[in-house]
Amino acid sequence: MTNNGDIEIKQALISSWRKEPAVLLAKGLANIGVTIIASGGTGKAIEDAGVAVTKLESITGFAKLLNGRVKTLHTSVHAAILANRNSSEDMADLNRLNLTGIDLVAVDLYPFPNTLDENSEFPVELIDIGGVALIRGAAKNFEYVTTLSRAEQFASSLEYITDNNGVVSSTYRRRLAGESFDYTSKYDSAIAKAFVS
Repeated sequence: MTNNGDIEIKQALISSWRKEPAVLLAKGLANIGVTIIASGGTGKAIEDAGVAVTKLESITGFAKLLNGRVKTLHTSVHAAILANRNSSEDMADLNRLNLTGIDLVAVDLYPFPNTLDENSEFPVELIDIGGVALIRGAAKNFEYVTTLSRAEQFASSLEYITDNNGVVSSTYRRRLAGESFDYTSKYDSAIAKAFVS
């Protein structure tokens, strides 16, 4: 972190429902030297596109569990996101776990429907848990982490990042954090309404 609050993105975690925007983001970030970490199907799509990717399981020590319900919900993932880079204690914890900080988190949540047909089965498997946790953790730690909370942000943010040689300002990170909390609150609101409708 620089004195003016700028952060250089060196490592990014991508977990995306929609694969094409994720691949484009990964390609662009890799072109400026960013290490890409990705989970499950996202990692496969990125790898198939010819981009080097660190599989999330190499960090967590396990592949997806419970038929995919558990992938990113892991201490090592969230420690790398939530660490205060100016705290010697936090950095010692990362070193002890052989982790380096994640500087950008890009998520595209499962598409929980805005409306439900009364005759349709309740889409419980479209309630995203891990993705929301990633977004909230990254947004909380916006002082050090850039948060992309939906695929619609990927292209414009990639343009900003590449135009600035991989560096993201404090103002930009804070704005994205606010958008992230706004987005997850609306996502949860849609789920809540579906339960009571």
